[in-house]
Amino acid sequence: MKSWRFIQYDNRFSNWELNIIGDGPSLDFYKRYALDQKLSNVWFRGRCNPEAYYKEARIFLMTSISEGLPMTILESYQNGVVPVVIDTCPVFHEIVEDGFNGVVCRSDNYRDYAKAIKAIMCDESKLNELAHNALSTASKYKAEQIVDKWQEIISSL
Repeated sequence: MKSWRFIQYDNRFSNWELNIIGDGPSLDFYKRYALDQKLSNVWFRGRCNPEAYYKEARIFLMTSISEGLPMTILESYQNGVVPVVIDTCPVFHEIVEDGFNGVVCRSDNYRDYAKAIKAIMCDESKLNELAHNALSTASKYKAEQIVDKWQEIISSL
């Protein structure tokens, strides 16, 4: 949300929204932060089925410090939504190819993250290219593909 401050002050992005899906022990803190900072176009959707939000989204923001296999990135790919991740977890490099199917922000500085987000927000053709590649990446994670890989591994034992 610190990064969103820098995005909302740029008039080019006044029609963009930040939808936060889910809940947790820090939810009240983030709601207070949004109010205190007078953040606009920030919506806390709570715990819900994210499907409708993926269908409307163009960009998915991943700010986790650590993840196992981030299913939310795979879900974003399935919907042609471009992930922008902060380079905090090695697994992100296994899933997101920077500049091909998403963006990996090398810095955990919130201004740099905002800059990375804004760069694709204002480049429609790049955003469309990344979204197209995200959709094609999703096919690598289909159940049939995964089962075939496991069968290869088991057969080789």
